[in-house]
Amino acid sequence: MSNDIVAAFKALSLHGMASAWPEMLGTARMKALDHETVMHQLLKAERAQREVRSMAYQMRAARFPCTPRSRWVRVRSGQCGRDPGA
Repeated sequence: MSNDIVAAFKALSLHGMASAWPEMLGTARMKALDHETVMHQLLKAERAQREVRSMAYQMRAARFPCTPRSRWVRVRSGQCGRDPGA
């Protein structure tokens, strides 16, 4: 049953909920949490996961500039860093 729920979360692209589900299920059973509290925690986990993925995407897409005038450019690899030949 639990694997079906995780698969359903993943099919709906709710990866944050899918990763938080097993731990949340155990906590809910131990503390006898109501459905509303469990759902709130799952939504909170999903929102946090989406923020992390969004920030990672933005950092990859930013393409911070490297100026050719500086001695901190590696032309062949396209990365910023100290040029070993300088």
